[in-house]
Amino acid sequence: MLNSIYQLTEALKHEADFIDLTEGNFVNNGFQFPSQKLSPVINKYFNQRTYLPDAKGLLPARQAITKWYQAQKLNFTPEQIFLFASSSEIYNLLFATFTAPGDEILLPCPGYPLFEYFVKLNKLKPIYYQLDPDHHWEIDLANIQQTINPKTKFLVLISPNNPTGQIIASEKLKIITQLCAENHIKIISDEVFSEFNYTGKLLPRPAQINSDATIFTINGISKMFALPDLKLSWLIVSGVDKNELIEELDTINDMFLNANYLSQSLLPEIFNQGKVFQQKMIQEFQLRATQINSLLTNTPELWEFAPIQGGIHLLLKIKSSKLQEQDLVLALLREKHLLTHPGYFYEINSPDPYLMISLVSPLEKLKEGIARIRSLLLAPNF
Repeated sequence: MLNSIYQLTEALKHEADFIDLTEGNFVNNGFQFPSQKLSPVINKYFNQRTYLPDAKGLLPARQAITKWYQAQKLNFTPEQIFLFASSSEIYNLLFATFTAPGDEILLPCPGYPLFEYFVKLNKLKPIYYQLDPDHHWEIDLANIQQTINPKTKFLVLISPNNPTGQIIASEKLKIITQLCAENHIKIISDEVFSEFNYTGKLLPRPAQINSDATIFTINGISKMFALPDLKLSWLIVSGVDKNELIEELDTINDMFLNANYLSQSLLPEIFNQGKVFQQKMIQEFQLRATQINSLLTNTPELWEFAPIQGGIHLLLKIKSSKLQEQDLVLALLREKHLLTHPGYFYEINSPDPYLMISLVSPLEKLKEGIARIRSLLLAPNF
């Protein structure tokens, strides 16, 4: 079924009126970190090149990360931080290091499909805990309790969430982190969309809420500063057993040292010079979220959705279509030259069709795309 969507997309994507509402590429959609801000630091790096690798990553880079978290009311130390090329690398390393074949990993449903590949790559078993579509995709705590067993080794939390656009409330995080601590389950707190928070409040973070639970916090510059090409992410280890885990990770990461040395060298300046750019970028996404929330609210007879709290994604539940989810996506492609993702891409199993929309495309394209969805749903044959 995936091939039919892909094939039709390939046939239509060069049409002048084609719109891709699944777009996730920041750089190709106008969000480009001002390169002139980094040019002096890059020139200095190449004029004074050296290579003194550290298993955790360059200390000035880790110090810059701790300073950033201090502004978020979190007091990590540089010794808790490891630098990597990507969050994908972090996931794979954590699963490879702290699990055995047959162990179980709790993943959110809906969720980003890439995680399942990392789980299966390490001969682990993905188990899905449910996000409740009838309550703004909140975590179903009872469902988590039912899925936990002695083979459960990790629980993955993503907040702001991809693809629901929701933020996990502090009250839920308190219960979840305590439950994991009691059952010796490690938590991965994926916070790569942490800056895309439209609530006006500080993002609730597991490591801030529970100092006993074993928590691996993941973030990086790919989304935070629209710098996916520089390939730099970080992992922060916290919890009562953090020293033992840090020692083990120090040994293992010393074998790879994948984090780019130039990117590490640039990180302090990225934090210093990127504030204005980042603020404008987040304001633009907040504007898109506000306007799309408002636009969708005007047609409740066609769809349901949870207003976007954060992140860059939205799930739209279609109420009025006579078509199955796959056929609806294909009809939007054929009739409206519009690409959306079906809900089953994200493990949604529902009799109602779901469409995933990304906010990365320019606002006018987003509005036009939603207008095309509306037009198709109101057509007599659909």
